[in-house]
Amino acid sequence: MAFRDTLARSAAIWLCLAFAGAAPASDLLSQEAPLPRATRGPQGKRPAQKEAAKPKAVQAKPNRLDERQSRIRVGQYERAEHWALRGLVLLSLGRDWHPVASPIVLDALSSRDVHLQVYGVEALARTSPIALRRVLNGELLENLIRVQYRKKNEFLRSRLKLVLRAAFPTVEATTAREWERHWFAIDKVFKPDPWPAFEVELDGRSVAGAAFDRALDLYEAGLEVAICIDSTGSMQQTIDAASQAIDDLVAILSGIAPDFRIGLVHYKDLDDIKAGAQVLVPLDARPKRVREKLERLRAEGGGDMPERVECGLEIALDPRKMKWRRDANKLVVLVGDAPPHDAALAKCVELARDAYERPYGKESRRVRATVRRGGSTAKATRPFVTAAIGVGMRSVPARTKMTFSAIAKAGGGAYGEVTTAPGRKDGRNEKASDEIVAHVLRLSFGAQYEDQISAFVEVFFDYQRRGFFK
Repeated sequence: MAFRDTLARSAAIWLCLAFAGAAPASDLLSQEAPLPRATRGPQGKRPAQKEAAKPKAVQAKPNRLDERQSRIRVGQYERAEHWALRGLVLLSLGRDWHPVASPIVLDALSSRDVHLQVYGVEALARTSPIALRRVLNGELLENLIRVQYRKKNEFLRSRLKLVLRAAFPTVEATTAREWERHWFAIDKVFKPDPWPAFEVELDGRSVAGAAFDRALDLYEAGLEVAICIDSTGSMQQTIDAASQAIDDLVAILSGIAPDFRIGLVHYKDLDDIKAGAQVLVPLDARPKRVREKLERLRAEGGGDMPERVECGLEIALDPRKMKWRRDANKLVVLVGDAPPHDAALAKCVELARDAYERPYGKESRRVRATVRRGGSTAKATRPFVTAAIGVGMRSVPARTKMTFSAIAKAGGGAYGEVTTAPGRKDGRNEKASDEIVAHVLRLSFGAQYEDQISAFVEVFFDYQRRGFFK
């Protein structure tokens, strides 16, 4: 599939915010102003809910990877079947890693998939100079100098220069011909620096291992995403940006989660649409249907600031209307520039919380990917995770930010923002489109893996913006 310009930044903000875990229920509405809470039962009391712990962000450690840890990366790379998963593993090598992982970098550089080649280059570019001189063997250098450096993309060459200058700090070569001449003079006698013996202190579960397990869970259990979008008059630019982002979003997610389905719900106010909201596309394995509906969707109505957000959420979270699968990873992405009506905010929070804590009326079980040879992830009823994206011309209205943040916390997700601006003459709004894709990618993995997914997306966008992916 040809990659469009929109992926350049959009794929970076939607993918890492969502499966982050719920905040304590008592903190959900502790914002600047007190907000109404939902009530239940004859005394107006809500049954006590067990608080769900909010996962901590996974922080990468600067420790070197010894031979054992590097072999784990090799095994993860070999198990991965898509360039996106393999790219994630390559970046997880970090700054210091054992030469036993050099073959997977060479495999990436030798691949016919240009995306994988890029992550092979970046794995080396992000390696420390000392470690680089230990892991660069003759085959890798042969590929870098006689294959990669001959490509005419200037950004790629700039990254290759960083690698080669770190490997050979005293060599003054700059052009492909000069580097080839240097390599011809030393290739028969070249040897990488020896690997030193040192002690490493690594946790039993590495950052990369946890992120890779999450990727495998998406791969094996599938991912279903429902976009719940405000379609009133001020939202046309965002609707257009969302339609432009669909192909780019699917290009990455379809490899990470082959069993990927996406659906679409739009909402307005009660005076603008019957019931306040409508299913445009139930969850479907054909993303083209969602893109076509978004392309035809016209932003109309509204007038006053609040909208019927609760109507959109109620439909988007309905298993029957949207055709959700119980055992799939489920993500609802609320997108809008206006808050719910004051009287309806408590219902919005309650809908999101119940879908997360008691999906299908049952107590939610945290599902953790269990990676075993020949095994698969655990089968269980998985919660609905609700995330929210506030939209604004230059900034998001304060009330929208406050209420959408509360909804996302209640739904175990996270809050992000997209700012719009006049698009190009052809109608494309690349900045908003890029932000949309990026949010969904982060949301699909979870906020605790934001650093790892952000690095992955940063690499993709750097090369995509510079025309490397056609």
